[in-house]
Parts: sequence; structure tokens; C-alpha cells
Amino acid sequence: MKESISRLNFALAIFILLSLVYCLFYNGLFSTDDEHILSTQALSIAFDGEVNFSRVIGNERVFSYSRYVKPYADQALNIEPAQALFGSLLVKVAAACGIGRVQTLFLLTIWVTAATAAVLFLTVLRMGYPLPSALMAAAIFGLGTIVLPYSKTYFRDPLAMFFLTCAWFFLQAVKQDIVTPVAAEKRIFYWAGLVFALIAGVLAKNIVLIASPVMLLDILLTLRKRQPASKNGWKRWKWITLITAVILAVVCWFLVIPSIPLLARFTPDYYSLLARFFRDTPRPYFLEAIIGPFISPGKSLFIFSPILILAVPGLILRFKSTWQAWACLILMVIGQALFYDFEWAGHINWGLRYLLPVIPLMLLAAIPVIDRLLRVWAGRLILLLLSVFSMGVQLLGVLVPVDNFYHSMYAAAEPVSEWSTIWQARYSILVWNVKWLVNGQQVGIALARIPEKVLLILVLTALLTLLTVLCLSVQRTRRYLWLCLVGCLIFSFFLPVSYQNEDSYGMMRSDLRKSYQYLAQQAKPGDAVVIRSYGTPVWFFWMNWAGPQFHWTALPYYFPMPALIKKYAASGNPEDALNTNTRLIIEESMLPGSNLWLLLPSDSPGAELELEKTWLTNHSSFISCTTFEGETENTEVCRFVIPPSES
Repeated sequence: MKESISRLNFALAIFILLSLVYCLFYNGLFSTDDEHILSTQALSIAFDGEVNFSRVIGNERVFSYSRYVKPYADQALNIEPAQALFGSLLVKVAAACGIGRVQTLFLLTIWVTAATAAVLFLTVLRMGYPLPSALMAAAIFGLGTIVLPYSKTYFRDPLAMFFLTCAWFFLQAVKQDIVTPVAAEKRIFYWAGLVFALIAGVLAKNIVLIASPVMLLDILLTLRKRQPASKNGWKRWKWITLITAVILAVVCWFLVIPSIPLLARFTPDYYSLLARFFRDTPRPYFLEAIIGPFISPGKSLFIFSPILILAVPGLILRFKSTWQAWACLILMVIGQALFYDFEWAGHINWGLRYLLPVIPLMLLAAIPVIDRLLRVWAGRLILLLLSVFSMGVQLLGVLVPVDNFYHSMYAAAEPVSEWSTIWQARYSILVWNVKWLVNGQQVGIALARIPEKVLLILVLTALLTLLTVLCLSVQRTRRYLWLCLVGCLIFSFFLPVSYQNEDSYGMMRSDLRKSYQYLAQQAKPGDAVVIRSYGTPVWFFWMNWAGPQFHWTALPYYFPMPALIKKYAASGNPEDALNTNTRLIIEESMLPGSNLWLLLPSDSPGAELELEKTWLTNHSSFISCTTFEGETENTEVCRFVIPPSES
């Protein structure tokens, strides 16, 4: 019992310390539109009670998916819900505390990544390795692999990684129970933990399902080592319970799951669609997608997480305990190749994001080598040098905004193709990021953008770190680690509070604040609010600060071609230059007999043309507009009264 408590104390300390490190690299900004979609899922669940995509319907990809017929629209739009469900809780806390909703969402990945390191630590101990090896594994994982740069993002992959690592922990426990049986209560706990962690991982990202056949095969192979069990009634009852549970699960899968739109990606219809897609789609880039994750200069797993190269000799030293991780890695690579083909690299990424769930497993595959290196002085030196090098690589990813590299490549005088960034070392993001830092460019973390907060945050981080180490070092004070945990969580929420006035989310723009306050006073429940446009400062402001009382929609980011502008100027008909998607979105937002509010910031592309305003004026019975002046920009708010339906 004391040993278990001691292990949990170490795991708790790992979570706290890594969370503090990740908080220093907190960014709070989006890097891709995937994060836009994921965050709007969380916001809609928190504020609307259901998933909707009105906040990002201006995104061309989301709009095109929304045009699909059911159930294909649900399957395309309703991304696996685990991230959104956890994120919605943070959104509610942020709204209650009056802090940035989106900025708070980024805390989830910090905690999830640190928690994965803690579970990894417990898994290494469960596998029979000593405490130093487990501590080294957790530290290397948290600071020396691609999970460090991704700790400042808001993607599904870290949550899927956490649940798969939990499932791996319970897998080790189940295997040990098979060989050396434990009490029935523990056995039930281990099996339940394995099943629930695996299901949760799939709900975070479907790719985790690939690990299930590997885990099943591992269990079946372990059963061969089981000691002969005595025949009794319990064994018969166990089989009856298992068969009943399987039948109920299958019935639920066929009858219940398809009726829940949020679970559209887990239905028999969806998986059969995937099977047909895998069978019928040609894949000319399949070979490239298979070998790229291992050897390409711009995406290789072993280049972006050099410490994982130790998994190669680990496979040779301990094949029976490491083949599972390699099998999951290979199957995930094949799955990505089958699904995406030439897009296997995932566009804007640090390394390969889709492989995040398997990173902890690959580190477990490297544990036999790490453990041996720690036993001798020369080995410790080698491990130290490789770890420091790996950490240096991760610093390149966490300090430099990853999207800047891709923008630079595409905007160059001679644009560099995405293929070149993957396969030509001179165009690797690693080389470009080194040049960025050497040239003294601003790093991509919030702390660098708000220098007046640096001293306070560093002092608080150092204080919490010292308290955690002190509590862990002194036996009598270990009970107070929970207080350090509370302090760590409070400190995490202090980040969006500290950074709320930075320019990225428009809090300092008086025109956006005043226009929002005006709407909060004037808009009635049921009124539609339309923002022009998606991806602009007003959109970021509303994503981060808007409350649950508004149902708002973002229009596409659009500027008409000169020929269309000329045609509109000649005819006066806004439809000559109005974006088709914009018109459809506005039409769907217009409810007969209600109000529609349009926000037109002056820095929105094409705002001076007033296409949407003119079109709505032609389709309204009454219009009133108010302009709010800012320091450099202004925002016009117009109310349109939609006439009642003629019917």
C-alpha cells in the first residue's frame, strides 16, 4: 500500500512539474483551421447544448461539408466528441470567471500531455523497471519528443494519446494478472480500465481503434503462459457475462449509436463507408506515405523525436515486450496512408501529428535500452547527450510558430512545394526554425508577447516547482502534494487572465468591445447575429469573449475579383459580386419576422463595398445602423428587420 502511494506521489509530482514547464510555453493562439473547428465544437456544446458549426461556417471546408446529405454531413462535420466534451467544461469555467474562452481551451492540452507523462511513469514501473528508469522515461517523453511543441496546441491527438497510454497501463496490469492472478476486485478494475480507456481513446480519435487488434493479440499470446485454473462455476458465469456484454454492445452499436449525430463517426455505416473507400480508392503515393514517416528529412519520427531511435535496439533486446508498440506504429502509418494518400504528411505540422498517440508506446519500446544505459557511467553520458539533443529539437518546434514556416515557403520569390519541405533537407522546417531564432525573430509563446508578465510568471513557476520538489523529497510533507496540484491548476488559469489584453483576441480594440456591449443590450433572444468575417480580428474577439446569449454566424473571408467589383459598380446589384456561400449563409440565418444583426468592422476584407449590407437592405423592411469608432478601426452594427413570411 505504501509503495502504491509513493508511486502516485511521484506521478502527481511529474504532472505538476511538466504542467508548469508547459505553462511557460503557453501560446493561446490557433495554428490551423482544425483548431478553429475543434474549439467551436466545445463552444457550441457549452453554450448551445449541442454541436453546431455556425461560428466556423465561413470556413470553406466546413461549408462544403454542411452541404452533404445526411448522414454524410454528420460524419464529415461531427469530429470525434471527446475533445469537445472536455473542452466544453473549460469553456463554462472560463465564461463563469470572465476569462477568454479560447485562451482557456488551450490549457486542456497542457494537462493532458502532463497526465500522459504521469501514466507513462506508472506504466514503466508496472513493467518492472526501477524508479530512475521510470523518472527518466517521463522526463524524456515530456521534454524530448514532439509532445512538447504540441502541448501548446488544441488538437485531438494529445487526448487520444493520453487515453491510449492509460489503456496500455491497464494492458500491462491485465497481462500480469493472467500470468499471476490477483484478487477479483483488482481483475475487474484492470479489465474495466482497459475497456473504458480504449473506448475513450477511440472517442478522442478513431485512429486509436488500430491499437485494439494489437492489444487483443498480446492478451491472447499471454494467455498461453497462464497457470492452469481450477474448474468452477465462476468460469461459466464469467463466459455468460462476457457473451451477454458483447451482444448488448453489438445491439447498441447497430440500433442506438446511429441515432446520435454526435457519434456519426462510430456507426456501422461509417465504418463500412471507410472499408469501401479503402478498397476502391487508388493510392499512387502509398509507398511514399509508408516510408516517409521513417526516413523523410522533413517528417521522420526519428528526426523530430531523436530519442525514439532507442526503440530500434529496444526491439532487438526485448522483442516480446516491445513488438506491440512497433505494431501500433506501423498500423497507424498504414492507416494514414490508406486514408490520406498524398496528404499523409498532414500539411501544417511539427513532424507528424497523427503519430502523437503512439509516441508514449515507442518510448516504452525504448525503455530496455534506457534502463541499461542508466546502469553505467558511459551509458548515462550517451543518454544525457541524446536527451539534450532531443530537447533542443523540441525547443525549435515550441519557440517558433509552425505556420510561419509554411507561409514563408509559399510566399517565397520562388515558392517551395510541400513535397520539397518533406523530402529535401535544405527546405526542412528544422533548418528554417534555426535561422528564425538566430536572426532574433520573436518566439511564438505568449510570454514573449507580454514582457511585463515575465517576472511574475517566472517567480510563480519557480515557487511552485520548489514547493513540489520539497514536498516530494520530505516524507512527512508528501501529503501536501495535493495542495501543490491545486496551486498548479490555479496558476494555469492565471495564464489566460494574464494574457487577456494581448492584441490577438481584440480585447484592447474599443470598437469591438463597444459593438459587443451594444449588441448585448439591444439584441433579443432569438435574434441572429452575422459577423463579417471568419478568420478576422472580429471573429477572434467573438470566439474568445462572446457569451452564451448569442447565436452568431461567421461569413466567409472573401474579397471579390476586380472584374466583379466593376460589374457591381455598373449595375448596383450586390449579387453581381456577392460570394455565393455568403448569400446562402445569410439566407439561412434570416428568420421571417425577426431581427438580423450584421457586424461590419472596417478591417474586414471588402467591407467598404458593403455588399452584405446592401443585399440585406433590399430584403428587409427596416434597417438601422450604428458605428463605433476605435483608435485605428471602426465597427458598424446594423439591425435588419426581416419581413414576415408571405404564407
